[in-house]
Amino acid sequence: MAWNEISTSQAHELISSGKDVVVLDVRTPMEYLGPCGHIDGSILIPIDELPFRWRELEPFKETPVVAICYSGVRGRAACNLLARAGFTTLYNAPGMMEWHDLSLPVVPGQATPEMPDC
Repeated sequence: MAWNEISTSQAHELISSGKDVVVLDVRTPMEYLGPCGHIDGSILIPIDELPFRWRELEPFKETPVVAICYSGVRGRAACNLLARAGFTTLYNAPGMMEWHDLSLPVVPGQATPEMPDC
């Protein structure tokens, strides 16, 4: 495996460390703007678009990348894809559901009829 699973707390620590870190959110735009919100400064590239858009991240090949989704499953797929593309330091965190449960900071989103809560 060319990437690592980390806990939500470890992801938060890394992201708030002041070091260069890319937070890649691979949820849908509706999820990103929805009730769970998103991590400030994160880059949104939905997992179904990542196979066609990963080159947008190429300047960050040597920078740690933390993949975030809702529960961790799509983040694993993102890490696998980016590892095959030559990214060197990849992490998958459990996701925004746990981020929200731990009351970690987010850019707040809005509940919609399709997505009433996190």
